[in-house]
Amino acid sequence: MNPLVLIRSGRDLGLPLSRVAILIALSMVTAACEVVAIVLMVPIFQYIQSGGDVTQLAEGSRVWRELARFHDMLGLPLGLVSLLAMSFSFILFRQVLTFAYNAVLSLSKTMLARSIRTQLFNSFLRVSLSDQEKASSGGVINTFTTMTDGASMTLFQVVHLVTLTMLFVVYGALMFSFAWQMTTATLVLIAIAGLALRGYMRRTRTAGSAYSKANEALGAFLGERLRLLRLIRLSHMEPAEQAAMDRLTAEQRKQMVRVDLLGARLGLLVEPVVIGVAFTFLYVGYSRFGLSLEQLGLFLLILLRLTPLGRDFLNARQRVTAFRPMFEVVTDTLAAWRAQAEPLTGSRPFEGVRHSIVYSGVVFSYGEDSTVPALQGVDLTIPAQGFIALVGPSGSGKSTLVDLLPRLRLPQSGTIRIDGTDINDFDVRSLRGGIAYQPQSAQIFDVTVAEHLRYGKPDASEADIREALDMAGAAEFVRRLPGGIHTRLGESGVSLSGGQRQRLDLARALIKKAPILILDEPTAALDAEAEEAFRQSLIRVRDARVSTVILIGHRLSTVVMADRIAVLQAGRVTETGTHAELLALGGWYARAWAIQRPDDQALAAVTSHSKA
Repeated sequence: MNPLVLIRSGRDLGLPLSRVAILIALSMVTAACEVVAIVLMVPIFQYIQSGGDVTQLAEGSRVWRELARFHDMLGLPLGLVSLLAMSFSFILFRQVLTFAYNAVLSLSKTMLARSIRTQLFNSFLRVSLSDQEKASSGGVINTFTTMTDGASMTLFQVVHLVTLTMLFVVYGALMFSFAWQMTTATLVLIAIAGLALRGYMRRTRTAGSAYSKANEALGAFLGERLRLLRLIRLSHMEPAEQAAMDRLTAEQRKQMVRVDLLGARLGLLVEPVVIGVAFTFLYVGYSRFGLSLEQLGLFLLILLRLTPLGRDFLNARQRVTAFRPMFEVVTDTLAAWRAQAEPLTGSRPFEGVRHSIVYSGVVFSYGEDSTVPALQGVDLTIPAQGFIALVGPSGSGKSTLVDLLPRLRLPQSGTIRIDGTDINDFDVRSLRGGIAYQPQSAQIFDVTVAEHLRYGKPDASEADIREALDMAGAAEFVRRLPGGIHTRLGESGVSLSGGQRQRLDLARALIKKAPILILDEPTAALDAEAEEAFRQSLIRVRDARVSTVILIGHRLSTVVMADRIAVLQAGRVTETGTHAELLALGGWYARAWAIQRPDDQALAAVTSHSKA
């Protein structure tokens, strides 16, 4: 890939061309100071050879006349001390510029890494839910960490390559002015060496791709296993997982060592080649071309100075080749996530539900290959400030139905209207801002109770927090915590019981006082006592009539207090009514109730319907 193309791509990732120009300019001025310091060695040699006869030197050389004029302007005597002082001054200035270069480079590296990670994170947040669900969490984390570091390294090594190339041009021009014959021969040798290294660079590219894939595999493995620690331990699979981890880390180490060894071999070759060229030059330049001592000395100094630069150039070239696959992963991932961004159509602000939410003929399928739609012509009306429960067998479409309301998914046909307005006409941010959500498993960050409740409503006061805790039935156990609402919860609320986590998460949803409240099977993992406590919280929520509540229920004992219950089967609404009405119908709900709560009344309802 062309270095200039990479630099332009770097601009899109957050590395301004102005910053690249500053780095190159600092490097060039640094090189200029070094060149002047080296060139001043010629008059120093001439001064020593002439025995300090400045007049004779000035008569025979324009350079010496200019040096004499410069010293006269400063009122300084021209001699060995002043010449050495001038050369040393340029060397000191070079060091100052080198420090400035390193400072700008460090700032630029951190700025670029931050920019890349910010762009990746912002783009991933906008990816449609279906595409987010397909992404491997380990792969995503690996892209944010290892791949981002590799991409940043690639860009700055490219900048380094451009800078070194310009330095070689400067030094080459200087060498050409002193000894064009030997400079031409040296350039020919360098060109031959470059051609010989083409196959070597292909091997480096292959090794870099393998290293990138090894990192991806390790990241995916860790992301998956960290979610399954309980299963691993209870299945006594630690030995197998350790063996798998050993294999992945061994492969990663193998590829990393392979890349490093390829780079080390380059360094091994550079110095002997350059020193061999230098010695050859000394012999040929003296015996065949009759170069003067100062010409030979200057040329030799430049060659010796170019030795580390040549090593840096080859190492930078090797790193660019090795880490470019990581750069490509980052740019390709960023482009893919931007292409997968969900559509943000609609401009109308969402101000709440005054009358109803109406699903009309809604059809939704997961992917083009799906043979059976998840929802098949759903018709459902949800009254404003009502409490409706969605029940049905697993896979009947309950969660899909509520995912359509905040436009996390888009139906293939049919409409969803709020007070007669198609939800696609609402600004999606405004619409989602008017919806509070509690998932099946409480999603709790490692923050304090107060910070958790303010997630979604950052400006909530302590009075708002305590009101939400009371409504959710969580106030009592929160008061018993060591720091009250300022107690840190630990990752996933590890210090709390399942019931406490669910009630605390309900308080987080309630504090928003959103027009629509979605509760996705909040009691599925609770025991009977915790479920009863949560059910009492739901009754308080229902009676408050602040929000239109949609409850997905797995346990029917949780939904009995709902104003209305809708039964979904195979993506269709097959029954609607109150608890009592659905029992009387004797359909799926009555049969499920008899299984979950086999009391005489429920069994009688099912039996009488069967006889009928």
